Amino acid sequence: KELSLAQDKEFLDKIDLIQLENNLIAKGFSANNYQLILKKIFDKKTFDSYFRNQFVIDYELDKSFKLSFEANQLIYPTKLCDKYNENEFNINIKNRYLNCSKCLSIILSILKSDKNFTNTVKVLRIAGWVDWQILNAIANIYASYKVNHELLTSDGLDIDRHNKLTHKYLFSEVVESDKDIPLTIFSKDKIIQSLNCNLVTFLKINGLSCNMENPNFKSIKEFIDTRMNVQNVNVYNELNPLNDIT
Repeated sequence: KELSLAQDKEFLDKIDLIQLENNLIAKGFSANNYQLILKKIFDKKTFDSYFRNQFVIDYELDKSFKLSFEANQLIYPTKLCDKYNENEFNINIKNRYLNCSKCLSIILSILKSDKNFTNTVKVLRIAGWVDWQILNAIANIYASYKVNHELLTSDGLDIDRHNKLTHKYLFSEVVESDKDIPLTIFSKDKIIQSLNCNLVTFLKINGLSCNMENPNFKSIKEFIDTRMNVQNVNVYNELNPLNDIT
């Protein structure tokens, strides 16, 4: 179950359906090691590098060796996830641009004059991150800094107040004091860390889940890029505040 991105009930329902359709209820069920290696350890690029599609067995030399299924059944799925809704997805991108432009107006005006930051944006784009993801990561770093700064004098951790403050800083107007926020909190490493954390949030927003204690962010990103169409969506660029970084 920890390997699935489906929510618990949906995962169990699909397992029941697969068992019924394939008459597995009356059969012993065991996960093939090859499947586990593909899903739990390797992302597609790494797995492909081992030339799995060229893997053949000389049955004459070793008649005792049998594959549980043919190699073409391991082809990485590329069809869009049934959770993907193009209209909702595009609206969410629009809202991200609008919200980030609002809460980050002062911060972005400062960051975009910093060559290190503009280079970071270019590097992240090359690595496959799109601008709304980068902006969302920056906004979360910004909100986290503001929340932590405000809660410094608080006794104990008040989760409800923390969440309300996070929402406040993500969706409210900026204040002049934002210009005093240290730019070091927006380093490339911290943005990447925020990008990875946002992948899990993205799954939940879209009706999926992540049950892994230590998520494989690289594989989750690949799933989101291909099955949730992230890499092929190019809308509302006129609202993108990072458009002028070229």
